[in-house]
Amino acid sequence: AGSQTAEDAIRMAFLGHELACQLGQEDNFFVKLEVISDPKYLLPDPVGTLKAAEFLVKKGFTVLPYINADPMLALHLEDLGCAT
Repeated sequence: AGSQTAEDAIRMAFLGHELACQLGQEDNFFVKLEVISDPKYLLPDPVGTLKAAEFLVKKGFTVLPYINADPMLALHLEDLGCAT
């Protein structure tokens, strides 16, 4: 959570999964996804979140996206296979 780019969010998801594996949770593919590209206002980046979510869902993660109240973005994320 709180990555500045989609690439950072993807990297953190894989690192988190590796840590979960070290703790004996090999089947834990849950990730809370939050991309925040503007550190001043801390608003979620919808494009970065969508990009990272698409990649992570394809890799088998259960993505729990953190977004603003944006119904269209929510529908796109749901269509990609994010958890609802």
